[in-house]
Amino acid sequence: MDSQKIKVCSISSTYPDSPNSIIHFFVHTINKELAKLNVSIKAITPHSKGALTKELMDKVLIKRFRYLPEKYEINLISIAEVVNESKGGFFKVVILTLNFFIFTFFECLKDKPDIFHGHWALPGGFIAIVMSKIFRKKSVVTLHGGIALLKKFKFLRKIVIRNLNQASLIITNSNYTKTKFIEMGVKKDKIIRVFVPPNFVDLETDNQSINQYRNSITDPSTKIILVIGRFVEYKGIEYLIRSLLKIEKVKVHLIVAGYGLLLKNLQDLTKSLGIENKVTFIVGPSHQKLGLIHSISDVFVLPSIVDSGGETEGLGMVILEAMKSGLPVIASSVGGIGEIIEHEVNGLLVKPKDPISIANAVERILSDKELERKIISNANKTLKNFMPEKLGREHLEIYQNLIKK
Repeated sequence: MDSQKIKVCSISSTYPDSPNSIIHFFVHTINKELAKLNVSIKAITPHSKGALTKELMDKVLIKRFRYLPEKYEINLISIAEVVNESKGGFFKVVILTLNFFIFTFFECLKDKPDIFHGHWALPGGFIAIVMSKIFRKKSVVTLHGGIALLKKFKFLRKIVIRNLNQASLIITNSNYTKTKFIEMGVKKDKIIRVFVPPNFVDLETDNQSINQYRNSITDPSTKIILVIGRFVEYKGIEYLIRSLLKIEKVKVHLIVAGYGLLLKNLQDLTKSLGIENKVTFIVGPSHQKLGLIHSISDVFVLPSIVDSGGETEGLGMVILEAMKSGLPVIASSVGGIGEIIEHEVNGLLVKPKDPISIANAVERILSDKELERKIISNANKTLKNFMPEKLGREHLEIYQNLIKK
């Protein structure tokens, strides 16, 4: 079938609410690349506060359904977090899922797709597979993680794995994620690894703006360490904060950018350690602000861990975004991070939960210009495997092969 005739219903519980959003933008990035290849994409996702219910973004038609009064809507970045932390979170997820199913069904009655593509096992993947059975079409599920939730609830795991094994194809974002789902019972012949495209930032090019902003953070002689991500346990940000006490050879300042439930805990930690003047928190930065933050930074660190629930990095998209911005990268050797970083080749790997290991790596990369140049040069070669255009073509080929079958 010609790509122009392929219609895809993209089903995701989380989707950016504007072009400037930083929340799970990679789902939209792959949809955008497919739209460039003349695939007809309709993205169905829950409504979020302040977003439009219908929008055309980069030739992708986005339909957002309402499931509760807006003031009660949940920020569905992680189902596990909503269930554990949000008041009445479990019931809100149930209501959302039922409405998700009904809305998707009626949307697809109007305009029947050739392929249902669900993101994450729940609820997107589950709905995509059920819809494919109802409409007798193909289903693809991309698993970006969510391993901890399925490990925690055994009854749920059995249902989800049985459902996943009925998909036409399952895609994982890394070999790590692939291995974990096979261990839980997903059939090997159902699952392949295809990388997900990062949401590369646009660096600030105006030197005056860069210098002005940098001077508002710290003095010119201080090196800036950057970490970007959700403020959740498995990101391990507390160990990066603690590492500041161990860095002695260079003067540093840490920028912590992102969003999440542990913001106050991290802020309280900096106060208890007496290093508030060495840490700047930037909450919910826009895409434009991220470009500015990358432009003033000297090194990027992702200190991820395996958290108390077994969750960790499926891949580590922010690593790739930092590489594209020309920053040397330091990251923990957990999850799928080792599929991006080769130690001392295109980055430095450190032990998880180890502030001293992080501090030594930071001092090393900021003191050894030859090593820094080597890492940045090799990182540019690594990026070739993650370019959105390449991954868009890979997804299109997957769709075409499924339809031919």
